[in-house]
Amino acid sequence: MLKDILVALTDTDGDRAALALAATIAQPFRAKVAALVTVQLGHPAAFEWRAMPASVYAEIVSMERERGEALAARTREALKAVDDAEVRIAESMLPVRMVAALHARHADLAVVAAPVGDTRDLMEDLAVDLLMQSGRPVLVVPPDHVRRERPLHAVIAWQPRREAARAVHDALPLLGTFATVDVLMVDPQTRETGHGEQPGADIAAHLARHGLCVNVVTLPRMGDTVEICILRHVVESGADLVVAGGYSHTRFREQILGGVTRTLLQGCPVPVLLSH
Repeated sequence: MLKDILVALTDTDGDRAALALAATIAQPFRAKVAALVTVQLGHPAAFEWRAMPASVYAEIVSMERERGEALAARTREALKAVDDAEVRIAESMLPVRMVAALHARHADLAVVAAPVGDTRDLMEDLAVDLLMQSGRPVLVVPPDHVRRERPLHAVIAWQPRREAARAVHDALPLLGTFATVDVLMVDPQTRETGHGEQPGADIAAHLARHGLCVNVVTLPRMGDTVEICILRHVVESGADLVVAGGYSHTRFREQILGGVTRTLLQGCPVPVLLSH
């Protein structure tokens, strides 16, 4: 059951899609949507030969507050049709990503725009800190996403690991709104510590007991990476949502070698629910 949804605003065009999806998700659950505007106060800079003049620091803070108020006003307009909505302005000297993670700890679900454009790195840091530091699932929304009136199909990128199990559990309220769900595995390993003798059978049975219509799908890699196989299936199956565990490997390793989480964050054409 979802009752509190937090949208961590990025002050980019992607916020529109994130707010719209959060509002749509909230409706059947009668959940509250809180949009977070973070006003970064920063620290007055000091150098060996002089400190930042107080007047300069005050001007910077004033400009940042004006930016925050403008973003809050646009967000209130975007959420005016939502029954229970709040635009929350948080002033802090902490990094934006840390403020967002702290606020997300008091929500059932955090929603954020997918990292794209010139601010991709900062947006990715925000999404990753929400995922790794909040203890809550994070729904990453592509900037051009338009949700169908009734979502039809979801894909679970399944691995027999803690992160994926957490993601499936966190996604259950949302998965119940979908007509069909694929449990997708790429080259599953049929060993006791892997997928077992019948890959996907146990998690599919668990989901079926929750009333979901589940289909187990196994794909060979055929020379492709796991993330490419997942994205291809997402497109070919017409999925509306992907559910996956986030950063089963370290983020540093994924930054250097690539990986499923980073690819889904940056390149998935549909919303992705990640849990860690």
